[in-house]
Amino acid sequence: MPQPLYEHILGGLQGQAFGILALAEGDPLLCARYAAALSGDADTVSAMACAIAGTWRGAGAFSEQLIAELRRVNPELDFEGVARGLTGLAERHLGASE
Repeated sequence: MPQPLYEHILGGLQGQAFGILALAEGDPLLCARYAAALSGDADTVSAMACAIAGTWRGAGAFSEQLIAELRRVNPELDFEGVARGLTGLAERHLGASE
């Protein structure tokens, strides 16, 4: 019987997230698919791996069709505003540490 995917990726949740990230070669959609195959804390691993992949690859990693669907089913969310806020927070944090 094959072993579950999570048994092949060691090192706690962070290790699993980076394992999924590497397995998906940084593709955020593949990260989501692979992490969904995990059991246990799959939602946590998926959130970490997908966040890193999405940040790394940027908005260009997502098709216009997928972005339109996300906006359609989440009309109350301001994705661009959240992204600007997170970018500003990161820039302030980086500026403070220099």
